[in-house]
Amino acid sequence: MIKIDPILQEIINYMISFGGVIFLLFFSLNFLTKGFLLTYLRVKASQGKRILARINTASDIYYKPGKFADGHFIYKDRSKTEKSIPIASVEFHDFVRHTMGVPVVEINEEGEKLVNKDFEIVKLVNVDPARQNSLILRIKNLPKKNSQQEQIKWIIRIALVVICCFIAWKLIKVEELIINLGKISGNL
Repeated sequence: MIKIDPILQEIINYMISFGGVIFLLFFSLNFLTKGFLLTYLRVKASQGKRILARINTASDIYYKPGKFADGHFIYKDRSKTEKSIPIASVEFHDFVRHTMGVPVVEINEEGEKLVNKDFEIVKLVNVDPARQNSLILRIKNLPKKNSQQEQIKWIIRIALVVICCFIAWKLIKVEELIINLGKISGNL
């Protein structure tokens, strides 16, 4: 049996305990992000061979790695069935965004189609210009909430007015007192 030095044994114990803590932290974060962390690392490690698919369902969003091959975007859904979305390579580049250093594609699972999130192309359809102007005027004329700083200014103004009235009232009382004292003493 090999005898290990006690200092080396302590170092090995620390390495095992810190490795366990890191392992628990990583998998708890992966659990809390619904598998995003591990999927992101798989896509990042592929060095551009895979694409992160952000799949939108009616009730949830989840992430899976996918790839573009032979005019199709191929990925596996939650039930591990392989799905393929046909798309031309020229159009495919319009759907790819780069987020956190990896390419990302958004997919609508119900329609099994790629979703383009280019908001510059969005046009208003069936909008009544008069109603739109009315809504814009209503938004502009909304009463603004007073900020806390503005409320403090109004409290200080009211307090100053009350203090000035109190001082004026005291001065009037002092003047009456001086007149009464003068009458009593006979100096005035």
